[in-house]
Amino acid sequence: MIGRGSPSIAVLFSAIIAADLRARGASQRDTESAGLPSGHSAFAGVDNEDWPELLGHSTRLDLAPGAAIFRQGEAGDAFFVVIAGLVEVRARAAAGGTEKTLAHLGAGAILGETSLFLGDEHSASVYAAEPTTVLRFRTDGFMEMIRTRHRGAIQVLYNIGYSLAVRLRAADDRLTSGSVASPGAFIANTDRSRRLL
Repeated sequence: MIGRGSPSIAVLFSAIIAADLRARGASQRDTESAGLPSGHSAFAGVDNEDWPELLGHSTRLDLAPGAAIFRQGEAGDAFFVVIAGLVEVRARAAAGGTEKTLAHLGAGAILGETSLFLGDEHSASVYAAEPTTVLRFRTDGFMEMIRTRHRGAIQVLYNIGYSLAVRLRAADDRLTSGSVASPGAFIANTDRSRRLL
């Protein structure tokens, strides 16, 4: 049992992922950033006692470089949280057009989160850019936790809403500042740095 003074489940889960990545030959840099993200991540503020059920509703996916997490046009029936690695977000402007890279996202990134609210098709494709670990949360299972008032799921939903609000404000600021960059020019906060394409 985890009590006061014990490492949190998030810390233990982080250690398990880091050890697994080292066993698969990942670099020291990758294993240092392999933990569950903190700050304004999907899991910020989740209490220790809420982790078992929350993680019980997720599936861990270990992906090789180039593997698709989801593709533009596929049903948005789940959202994902990047635990370790780096993903590339791409989209096509028109059917049959070539994909354009919109962003590179690292640990802590939330992918496909609009499926919780819109349930529509994915508007972009996401691929592993290097060995990557994500957690997949099916929308129906996650929303059932919300309906039963699971505190951890409610905290994650709040964090997703916060993330979407920050991105919307940044887009509004770009539009009103007169220096409108292409929508994909900004690369979200990663463990490595903030940078532009």
